[in-house]
Amino acid sequence: MQANAFPTIRRQRGFTLIELIITMSLMAILVGMGAPSFMTSIRENRNLTAANVMLSAVSAARSEALRRGATVTLCPSADGATCSANWADGWLILLDKNSGVAAPDVDKILQVGAALNETTAAQTPAGSTWIRFSSRGFADGITAGSTLQVSLKPSTCNSGTVFRTMEITSVGRVSFTKSTC
Repeated sequence: MQANAFPTIRRQRGFTLIELIITMSLMAILVGMGAPSFMTSIRENRNLTAANVMLSAVSAARSEALRRGATVTLCPSADGATCSANWADGWLILLDKNSGVAAPDVDKILQVGAALNETTAAQTPAGSTWIRFSSRGFADGITAGSTLQVSLKPSTCNSGTVFRTMEITSVGRVSFTKSTC
């Protein structure tokens, strides 16, 4: 008997170079298509986080006013000790010696908030840059039927980008609306 003239061919295991190049090309195309929408999701989540931070700050200020039976003010603060004009720099919750329309007069700082990540915030109506709650939990300076609004926009607000506007009523109720740049 003669030995087999044709040796058995072993099956190859693994991928050829061509298969790997095609697979990598397809992966690059898919990642390239998905990255922009992923960046949009990240931007929207940062904006939602800023909105939630502001909501918790307003709720904490109102709760402190009710709990202490005193005027409590929420205001923007760049240094963590005094009120300033830009909400994106950070904020303070403080016991306020003033209960009228005058600027906040710090009696005691209750809470300090950090800067809002990559978010700009603008308050309307323009004028006062603080939110003051009376000892009964009402938002001072807001007439019945109107709202105070704080728009929380991403620092790069391109056309179509979603942002949120926080609205506070005279009774201290907070709600949010979504808008696009």
